[in-house]
Amino acid sequence: MKLKLPSLSQSDYFKLSLPIFATLIYYFFHQFLLSAGFYLLGWYAGMALLILDKNQLYRYYYESVHLDNDKFARLITRSLLFILAYLALSIFIITSSGSSLGMGIISGIGLILCFELWQSKNFVEFFNQYFIQAKKQWNKNEIDRFVKFFLVFYSIITFLSVIKF
Repeated sequence: MKLKLPSLSQSDYFKLSLPIFATLIYYFFHQFLLSAGFYLLGWYAGMALLILDKNQLYRYYYESVHLDNDKFARLITRSLLFILAYLALSIFIITSSGSSLGMGIISGIGLILCFELWQSKNFVEFFNQYFIQAKKQWNKNEIDRFVKFFLVFYSIITFLSVIKF
């Protein structure tokens, strides 16, 4: 019996290799292998959390939570409220916590959010229903600014998580 796995794209390889690269830099600054291992584990745990939410809980959300006029599921982890909470939590974890696992989880969650925001920024109707989940519809310029802000914020947070002393 063969296990059939889907082929990976270049962005998938990038998503899988970025945590390893960040962990190597993290280890260079901290010189503690166990802490670097927790940091790497956190990256993959954060990524797995959002991937499993989208792949496994999607059916539940769509069948029980969606409204009649919804074309797309309303995933809690892809809502504007979740993203705003992520921004606040990531600042807290990076500045106040010494947990390498927590910093890795924040980085992994942010990586998946970055890719999904970037890939969907040109699809205004999808973006509004999938991420914004509000009555007010955002236009293309507002979406572009939000995505760019999130990417810059994520880059800074990731940089700080890697070099935090």
